[in-house]
Amino acid sequence: MKLYKILFIALFVIFVGCKIENKAIKETSDLIPEWVKITYEYSKDSGEFQTVHFFKQVNDTVSYCVYTKTEGFSCETSFVSTLIDKKELTKQKISNKCDINYEEIVNKYSTHSMLKSNIIKTVSYTESIPDSMLTSTKRIKKGISLIDIKRELDSTVRFVKISSKGKLVKK
Repeated sequence: MKLYKILFIALFVIFVGCKIENKAIKETSDLIPEWVKITYEYSKDSGEFQTVHFFKQVNDTVSYCVYTKTEGFSCETSFVSTLIDKKELTKQKISNKCDINYEEIVNKYSTHSMLKSNIIKTVSYTESIPDSMLTSTKRIKKGISLIDIKRELDSTVRFVKISSKGKLVKK
């Protein structure tokens, strides 16, 4: 009899956990208003689809969203866009990720993360082949394999704050 009780309790916990998880996913998708999806999920300029990841109503008139534009198969560019009365005030690129081409001497990409509800952190990376492995014409020296190259990584960090008036303030 004890085994049945333990089994019943375990199944009940799993069932409740699944219901809570599904509800959380639904609530997250419901947080993005339909008008934002209509405005940002299709680019009239390029004819490309975009994905809205985050929306925040700052006050009665000001809001902002973060969305990603997919370019071809290998690049994604993310933007933050501020809106006043549902009309775009300003937008700014906050990250760019493309497939890395290891044959290139220099590769650049960036990532973003939300630190607070109104501050976005962007880290821009530059990966490069060390000068010691390059000829004077910036070609990889003979005898050096792309697999053997340890790239140098440099990064810069910047912050963007969304003000209560809908302005993007660089920090």
